[in-house]
Amino acid sequence: MMPPARASAQNPPPGDDRTVVPRDTAHAARHQTLFTYRDAILAAGFAGLTMAMFPLDKNIARQIHQDSTFNGFTQNSAVGFETISSPGAYVSGGGLYLTSRLTKKPDLVDFGWHGTEAVLVANGVTGLLKGTLGRARPFVSNDTNPRDFRFGGGFSSSDRQSFPSGHTTTAFAAAAAVTSEIRRLHPKALPYVATVMYGGA
Repeated sequence: MMPPARASAQNPPPGDDRTVVPRDTAHAARHQTLFTYRDAILAAGFAGLTMAMFPLDKNIARQIHQDSTFNGFTQNSAVGFETISSPGAYVSGGGLYLTSRLTKKPDLVDFGWHGTEAVLVANGVTGLLKGTLGRARPFVSNDTNPRDFRFGGGFSSSDRQSFPSGHTTTAFAAAAAVTSEIRRLHPKALPYVATVMYGGA
């Protein structure tokens, strides 16, 4: 038989119309893991792939420089994508947040806020990594040494802030935020939106 104290906590006395919510259910929504075991595996995989690409880095750079037409195309494309990711991510995220607040559309408010939040956090982490790793920009070593790292060098010189790419990190952070919101609001559209967002990033 259940002890009286526990019974009264679970079942209100007669005449009391309050609804008792079980403790686990009441707190379930608050306990969400920000970084999961699966995320750690993905991060390790991307880090490993990045390291594996280093031997190809020098050869790819040389081939791009030799092809002036392709080199011009990639330079112009890079400028365009850089503008879209930053300051574009801040303008679009902040604008969406403010507009949604004024028009009272809570779902779009979440899009704008979480997108901007993700970009801010990503840029903070990227800035720390750039400063710590101190990888030289291509013009410093005349494209001859892709492994030119100096621990802490990025904090004292912008010439040593080439890795990781801030614009790439911004683009992937925005893509992650958007796909996360789509998963919650319109799960059937997730495969299409994720393909476009991550493909663009």
